[in-house]
Amino acid sequence: ALDAPGEWYLDRDGWLYYRPRPGEDMPKAEVIAPTLEQFLPFKGNSHDPKEWVNHISFEGLNFRFGELNLPEAGLPPAQAAMNANGTVILLDGAQNIRFKRCAVEHVGATPFWFRQACRDCRVEETRMFDLGMAGVRIGEMNIVPEAERTGGITIDNCIIQSGGRITPHAAAVWIGQNAANAITHCDIGEYFYTSLSVGWR
Repeated sequence: ALDAPGEWYLDRDGWLYYRPRPGEDMPKAEVIAPTLEQFLPFKGNSHDPKEWVNHISFEGLNFRFGELNLPEAGLPPAQAAMNANGTVILLDGAQNIRFKRCAVEHVGATPFWFRQACRDCRVEETRMFDLGMAGVRIGEMNIVPEAERTGGITIDNCIIQSGGRITPHAAAVWIGQNAANAITHCDIGEYFYTSLSVGWR
């Protein structure tokens, strides 16, 4: 199938074959092969608000070129790709965390997952592009005690495009088992399955 310029193939022995585009000079080309899946984990104690990660802002940062580590047996389709947990920026036990004018691009995993006990966090004016999975996940599949439940997450004025490239059954934005979130003024497009999935039950 390696029959058009710009296509590549990685064989089982580790050899990478690439068919250059017109004008590409391979001895001078920059080639990026990502190995890292998660860039930034927040690990507050979900059971104790006194031990949450609090009041941190990130502005103007670019998170680029991340891997998605799939199981050797592959990944069977599941609703909203919730059987795949790869995440670039994973938050547990976090409050008042803010990302503004950032970018998460060319990654195999989901850019943001506000998973356990996250409150009053924001992602603003941020571009999520060329993604293997979802754009943003908020919450968990199962109902957890209210004190540990995520909520009050705002995703505002963001671009979430060209996702689900590895798991085409992923939702651009997934919200499960929590409330009081706002997804506002976002440009969501080029997903194969769902733009916004809310509720889960």
